[in-house]
Amino acid sequence: MRPACLALVSAAAACAGCAGLVAGHGLDPDSLYRSRIEEIATPGTVTADEDGSVRFRTCRKVAEPERADRYWRNDLGTFWLAEVPHLPHELYRAARTNLSGQDVTVAYTDLGFVSAVWVDGHAAYFRPIKPDDPAYGRPATAAYSGGRPGEPRPSGSGCSSDTPAP
Repeated sequence: MRPACLALVSAAAACAGCAGLVAGHGLDPDSLYRSRIEEIATPGTVTADEDGSVRFRTCRKVAEPERADRYWRNDLGTFWLAEVPHLPHELYRAARTNLSGQDVTVAYTDLGFVSAVWVDGHAAYFRPIKPDDPAYGRPATAAYSGGRPGEPRPSGSGCSSDTPAP
């Protein structure tokens, strides 16, 4: 039993914090301005919703800073043993994104700042809105309107596979 515990602790210590690094790496959510969407998105997949948010499909990974923070806090609480399942999961998600792409929805404030980002139907980023700062404007009241599991993906997305990953 001792050799198994030693091997588990050694494997966890070797990859300490790597799942958080993988989750936090990618396109900066603050840089998803409307003018950049066309160069980031797969051609023909950009749609604008009536609430002002923009939906598109891309094969590039979007950074998820909140997810990375959760991993790092969880790692500290478990003495990095949580890295053993989290790192392979994050590596799988990154590979799946590069092969089959992901649906991204970006909500904007009235002044055009990014207020929230959803990746494949899950909240990936929320900008803290400061109501006293006029540069931020009013927060957008955009509700996510698609990309939930079971909805069909747009055909011809330009990624390796247009079929949903299991």
